Amino acid sequence: MPIPRLSIIVPTLNEAEGIANLLVSLMPLRQRGHEVIVADGGSIDNTVELSCPLADVVIKAPRGRAAQMNAGVALASGDVLLFLHADTRLPPQADELILKHLTHPACGFTHLTLDPPHYDPAQAMRQDGLINPEPQKPDKSNEFASTLEAHFCQEYLWGRFDVTIEGKHPFLPVVAWLMNHRSRLTGIATGDQAMFVYREVFEAVGGFPNIALMEDIALSKKLKAISSPMCLKARVTTSGRRWEKHGILRTILKMWRLRLAYFFGVDPIRLAKAYGYEPHND
Repeated sequence: MPIPRLSIIVPTLNEAEGIANLLVSLMPLRQRGHEVIVADGGSIDNTVELSCPLADVVIKAPRGRAAQMNAGVALASGDVLLFLHADTRLPPQADELILKHLTHPACGFTHLTLDPPHYDPAQAMRQDGLINPEPQKPDKSNEFASTLEAHFCQEYLWGRFDVTIEGKHPFLPVVAWLMNHRSRLTGIATGDQAMFVYREVFEAVGGFPNIALMEDIALSKKLKAISSPMCLKARVTTSGRRWEKHGILRTILKMWRLRLAYFFGVDPIRLAKAYGYEPHND
């Protein structure tokens, strides 16, 4: 079986300050046969011009991370999709780490399973050497989990990295620790953790829902109905600029409020505006 290729998809919006450094850091992956796709959401700086000589594909897409990443996937040729924010850096040999731990969905799709494997937090905690919690029961109220017709015979079909938050504030390592361990307990990944997934699995769940915010959480919920996430201990490094700009505690409380509101069904457009992001209306 040929070695799977990665398609690294980078959504951008006015990232001229750092996009060249990011793309240069991805050059070794391109040299090993992987591809980099920049999906720009309408930058008014020179993000696109800086990206063109440093990426395999640069496209203009409707504004919004979900729409931009889905547009990137449409042009991707790799077997595994890796979604990377423009302010996040991958660890060395990220491709080897991903391909070593993901298991190819070799048995394909069937129409036999109405209850896909649920996420087991005990298994995730074992990866980190922590005490095993009581495994959670399958969520029978999850409509997707109860009606999904696609079934994969292997365990790890998607995942994410642990994260380090770069910055001067002494509390940022604590925030990163909380993010990493919350993700292990819940099976939910965030965009800052550089999510990766087999393309056919991504397509089976319908890709990112076209919503203005929380697209990473929505995708995680669908993916963990198929398999547990591979929670890699290797760390991506993401910028702490929003934490330091708006305040650590204020940012944490704001994100908790937004996620709680999302859980109770508040329109993601309203959440995006509350977050400080104005969705683009075409």
